[in-house]
Amino acid sequence: MRSTVRLLAALLLLTLCPTSSSAASSSSYENVVACGSYNDAYGVRSARFAWSPKESQFVRGPDAADCGFESVSLMCIDNFKTLSYGVDINETRTFNVTIPEPPKDETVETKLFQCQGRSF
Repeated sequence: MRSTVRLLAALLLLTLCPTSSSAASSSSYENVVACGSYNDAYGVRSARFAWSPKESQFVRGPDAADCGFESVSLMCIDNFKTLSYGVDINETRTFNVTIPEPPKDETVETKLFQCQGRSF
C-alpha cells in the first residue's frame, strides 16, 4: 500500500513539474551568440546567430568577415544593448544555412559566446 502511494505521488509530481528541454535551453542560452565560418564565391564569410528569448531559438543575423573578438563584441552590442563583449563557453552548435553565391544549402559549425557586461 505504501509503495502504491509513493508511486502515485511520484507520478503526480512528474505531471506538475515541467521538464521541457526548450524551457531548460531558453534559460541556458540567455545572452548567447554563435559564429561560424563558411566559404562562398567571395571567400570566407562568417554566419552569425543570436539567441532570441522571444522565439526560444537562435536567429540568424547579418554575416561578418570573421568571428574574432571585435566581431563577437559587435554581435553582443547589436543583440543585447547593455552587453559589450563575448566569452567563449566551449560549446559548439551546427546550423543549416543557405549560401547565396553560389546558391546552396550547407551546415555551419559555430562556437557559442556568452555576452558579458560593458567594460566602460
